[in-house]
Amino acid sequence: YVDEIVNDMLPEIARRKLAVYADAFVDASAFTTAEARRVLEAALALGLGVRLHADQLADDGSALLAAQLHAASADHLEHVSQAGIEALAAAGTTAVLLPAATFFLMSKALPPARRLVEGGVPVAIATDFNPGTCPTEAMGAVLELACLSLALSIDEAIAAATLNAAHALGRAGETGSIEVG
Repeated sequence: YVDEIVNDMLPEIARRKLAVYADAFVDASAFTTAEARRVLEAALALGLGVRLHADQLADDGSALLAAQLHAASADHLEHVSQAGIEALAAAGTTAVLLPAATFFLMSKALPPARRLVEGGVPVAIATDFNPGTCPTEAMGAVLELACLSLALSIDEAIAAATLNAAHALGRAGETGSIEVG
């Protein structure tokens, strides 16, 4: 499957300009770190940006991989290590936290939002809307969960949902800020 992604899918996606980013989920039930590296390095070679679903279910080193590849974002991060946090900060990779996903999955592990912020990692928040693990589009609820369960301040949560989210998409220069006009 990885061969098919690298040799067939990604080149066609890039040729037809169907995507701006490629994403990989690293987990025991998904891609290994080596497989994700191969897929994402191929995507980078084709001019696509990269993102990772990282360290969601275990500290598998995927936050470090995201930093090594200068990924636009590393999503989830419930089990990110201190070394992962430091690497994300140094690479400028945005941590996209998904508190509604942890809520719906009834996960005891929460992304360490405070450690990420204090470690200099740009933090964004999002819904992770999908029918399997997070059936909500309610961004208001995500803001509340970011404050109540992740210990972000109201100002941090608003910045995470707006400007930092735009930054994770490479669009902070044109959108994402709340200002006159």
